[in-house]
Amino acid sequence: MAKQSTKNKPTAQNTVADVRENETPSIDNESAMISLSEAAALLGIHRTTAWKLNERGEFPVPILKLGGSRRVVRAHLQRYFETGEKVTLPFKPTSDSTSIAR
Repeated sequence: MAKQSTKNKPTAQNTVADVRENETPSIDNESAMISLSEAAALLGIHRTTAWKLNERGEFPVPILKLGGSRRVVRAHLQRYFETGEKVTLPFKPTSDSTSIAR
């Protein structure tokens, strides 16, 4: 059998890995919650560091355990970005963050 030429075959423009590497989580998404890994990326820390901070109770915003996953409320993270202060429960949102939390 002769070897086929690959000159005319289209190549994949992006792989899943390429998209994930170039993807930056956005705080302005419609979802009320994001994963702990996404929150870590927004904070500029590694996801393993976020898990360790969570275990020690030092993560700057409350983390919710939903089944086997850990989620962060977007409004809590937004408040932390705005004030630089650790967010604790009970959380009293500002007028701007109430629209994000819905």
